[in-house]
Amino acid sequence: MRWIHPFCDAKGADLILKYLCTNDAEQRLKFDLPKLEPLVITQLGKYKWWQKIAMFIKAKRHITQLDTLQSIIHAKRLND
Repeated sequence: MRWIHPFCDAKGADLILKYLCTNDAEQRLKFDLPKLEPLVITQLGKYKWWQKIAMFIKAKRHITQLDTLQSIIHAKRLND
């Protein structure tokens, strides 16, 4: 999961993966209970429009910086 989001902690990522990996439509419906406003909308409602723009720019800069880092995944080189 490359997309890093301040409202998506380890539990949130776990729920997203469980939802995406569930084939049963009836089981998927249980993920949306109780019916609440999305947490992202609730949290963003606390900020003014200019603060939201500043957060977006900061997040964009952070993700761009992450893309410059080398991967730590061990893989065999093609030239070896």
